[in-house]
Amino acid sequence: MAACANGVTQSTDTLHPQVPFPQVLDVGCGIGGSAFYMARCFGALVHGIDLSVNMIALAQENRANLAEKEPGVKHRVQFHVEDATTMSYPQDFYDVVYSRDTILHIEDKAALFRKFFRTLKGSEIRKVKYGKL
Repeated sequence: MAACANGVTQSTDTLHPQVPFPQVLDVGCGIGGSAFYMARCFGALVHGIDLSVNMIALAQENRANLAEKEPGVKHRVQFHVEDATTMSYPQDFYDVVYSRDTILHIEDKAALFRKFFRTLKGSEIRKVKYGKL
C-alpha cells in the first residue's frame, strides 16, 4: 500500500494485482495528472504520451517542480509527444495501458487496441473502463 499526498491509501492491487511496480502507458496524458497520481499512489512507472506539444511541455514543467518535493514521483514518470495510432510499441512491455477521454477521439479503435494487446505483458486485456481509476 502507498500513501498519497492527500492521505488516501491505495493498494497496488487496484492498478495491477500481480505487479508491485507496474509499467504503465498513459495514452493522452495531458499535463500528467493521472501519471503523477499512479506514480504517487501505486508506485507505477508511467510513460505518458500525448499529441499536444503544449500539454507535454506542461507535464514536463510539473515533473520538474517535483524535484525537491517528491523526487520519487518525478523519477517514476516520463512524458513524450507521440501519436498513439502511429507510434512503435514495444512488445510485451507494459503491465497496464491507461487512457481517459482520449480513445473516444480515435477513429480506428480496433487497430489501436491491437497495438495495446501486443504491448501488454502476457497479451491480456484485463479491463476497459472509462472514468476514475
